[in-house]
Amino acid sequence: MVWLSTMDEICQNALGTIWIRPVDYREVTAGTEFDPYRSANETIYKRQVAREEHVEGILKKSNLFPPP
Repeated sequence: MVWLSTMDEICQNALGTIWIRPVDYREVTAGTEFDPYRSANETIYKRQVAREEHVEGILKKSNLFPPP
């Protein structure tokens, strides 16, 4: 299982609600201009601020461990 976050968020609160799963990221971008399968010829990841804002606005982040 893989979880993703940013280094800044990890340094501030690694056990907080900062984590996303790649499958959630894929679902949020599917069918949009940011869909990674639309540009299958590109093999290099390129940062796109608009894509990250899109994902941040829709995707709900999770905790690694559920609250008690």
